[in-house]
Amino acid sequence: MARDLHDILGHSLTVVTVNAQLANRLLDADADRARARARAREALRAAGIDADLPGSTDTVPTRLRELFAWTIRETVTNVVRHSGATRCAVTVDARQVEIVDNGPGPAAVSGGNGWL
Repeated sequence: MARDLHDILGHSLTVVTVNAQLANRLLDADADRARARARAREALRAAGIDADLPGSTDTVPTRLRELFAWTIRETVTNVVRHSGATRCAVTVDARQVEIVDNGPGPAAVSGGNGWL
């Protein structure tokens, strides 16, 4: 258990460090985009998952950007932790966010919270 905890903590701290560095570089250009995009891309990359993320969120209305960013962060966290995926694609438009991965799905996952 100690080894697993050490590995998880080390991975988490590495992701936090890389995210902070990238977000700092992007912050001046586009704060909203830096928050949502950097976290998702770096978290997926750190987990060895190929990411297909939107190059722009310009089509998303301002009133929905925070909600979409939260949705992407939460879902990408779940993909990293639970999916067993090697690929993840995120698409956004003016009305919706779609996140698809190639993991085995909930039938292959035992335990945890949130599964029906």
